[in-house]
Amino acid sequence: MQSMSELAHIGNIAYQRSDKCSSELLVLTYGVLVTQLMKDYEDISDVNREIENIGYNIGTRLIDELLSKAELETTCSSFKEAVEVVAKVGFKMFLGVNVDLVDWNKDVSEVTMCLGSNPLAEFVEIPDKMKDTLKYSNIYCGAIRGSLEQVRLNVKCNTSKDKNSNNSKEKHCIRVKLVL
Repeated sequence: MQSMSELAHIGNIAYQRSDKCSSELLVLTYGVLVTQLMKDYEDISDVNREIENIGYNIGTRLIDELLSKAELETTCSSFKEAVEVVAKVGFKMFLGVNVDLVDWNKDVSEVTMCLGSNPLAEFVEIPDKMKDTLKYSNIYCGAIRGSLEQVRLNVKCNTSKDKNSNNSKEKHCIRVKLVL
């Protein structure tokens, strides 16, 4: 298995080799998508579910590109290895974001992924009435779930800290739990 620093290095190399689009274009397009979903669905929980489903579909496709282009030496034979690859290589490769893995539980079946930055939330201001209900960055949860399911790992993901909500000024963090 490769160390976390080796995976981070692989993520940096993959990011440098990847074609890039303007981050502003991505952020604005995503904002328009979420706005349209809010118009299409009356219930905010339906919007959150649809954002997660979009992420899931993205994750199922991106994992193939990650595994084919990242030149990994590991086989991701465990939950821990797979999560480390998604965090250290995948997020860096596709978003240019560094992710820290913290708070592993004792049986290594749960971890918190903390994003160094959340590019989707850079130019976003959530209305006060929606800060505690809209899961604006729920697309990450879906992408993580979709990518890990493609390598035969069933997981649940929930945002544990979101700097866009009223209750957090911290990094964007996602709790990932292996479901047996």
